[in-house]
Amino acid sequence: MITLLVNLKAKNHEDADYLRDILKNLAISTPKEKGCIEYSIYQESDNALSFQILESWNSQEDMEGHEKVLNDSGLLKKASALLVGGLNQKKIEKI
Repeated sequence: MITLLVNLKAKNHEDADYLRDILKNLAISTPKEKGCIEYSIYQESDNALSFQILESWNSQEDMEGHEKVLNDSGLLKKASALLVGGLNQKKIEKI
């Protein structure tokens, strides 16, 4: 199993609203993808510009399949344009 924690910070409140819409749609569609175990979106309570995605996949191949969906749909490019510093993605392990 592969688990990722992705941190996103929008440039401003207007971009945060648009990013939130993108993320809500991903929260609906991504769990239907092959190998998705978990795909949860969070927004910081005290900072409306900051979001986190916690995602778990059965395999590296499944995770790469999701990345391909994001690239092919143009969502990754759209979301990246709204961010300060791009995506901050880390592999994490449960202890």
